[in-house]
Amino acid sequence: MKRMILVVAGLCVAGLCGGNAHASGKCGPLLFRIKGETKTHSSKQKILVTMAPDPDRSSPLILREGERFYADVYYDPFKSHNKLLGDNCTKRPVTVTVALLEDGKEVDKKQLSFSKDFVPDRDGGYVLRTNLRLGK
Repeated sequence: MKRMILVVAGLCVAGLCGGNAHASGKCGPLLFRIKGETKTHSSKQKILVTMAPDPDRSSPLILREGERFYADVYYDPFKSHNKLLGDNCTKRPVTVTVALLEDGKEVDKKQLSFSKDFVPDRDGGYVLRTNLRLGK
């Protein structure tokens, strides 16, 4: 019985016991980095990145250098909260869609699977296994 009390007291000191419940998670965002290229480059082109499921959308930062592009997208991994164990930060997107738009019209689109197409990087985020090529 004494051991159980010490464990619970230790969890409370760590901030993982009752009274710490909250509606939104305190998980740090995950960074997804997508590198790719387009077949051609035009000032009329735009890259659009979306993740599903993602109730808390973030605006991706997309850098274009000629035909190459780099997209950084932040994802909220908050899944649930438990009064005893704290936040569960294991939510991951199922799909990541990268589309190439030209004059507002979709020219090409790639739907990527998180589990198959992304790998962890050294900084705690995820990167695409291979460079992405868009354009027909």
